[in-house]
Amino acid sequence: MKVKNLKGKTEFFLLLLGVVYFYLSGLQLSFFIFWAYLALFSAVIWSGILSLYQKTKPASFWGFVVGANVFMLPIHIEWFLNNNMQTSSSTSSSTSGLIFAVMPAWAYIFGGVGMVIFAVFAKFWKRYRAS
Repeated sequence: MKVKNLKGKTEFFLLLLGVVYFYLSGLQLSFFIFWAYLALFSAVIWSGILSLYQKTKPASFWGFVVGANVFMLPIHIEWFLNNNMQTSSSTSSSTSGLIFAVMPAWAYIFGGVGMVIFAVFAKFWKRYRAS
């Protein structure tokens, strides 16, 4: 199963998502940003490379994008709400920001799981459509 090439819209969406993540995290622009959003940057690069050589993007690419962002988006929303909305569940811990140090590793793990799930689903879908 392949998804129609969106002619640059995929890269734009991923970069826009990166800007949203940057805003929600409240991090300052530094080298650490490259580390924290490594999974997102690699998806943009991967999308660009696929656009050069293939007309459509494979389901495994979309699995990576969905898997990594399903993990990263709730973290950013919670971080934003925790720091900007002083509620009874807000943390004042100085180490709570360490999630951004380990987030890329977990984003790749979740992205890898998404890749496998989407690739298996695409394979079964292809067989189903052929029969």
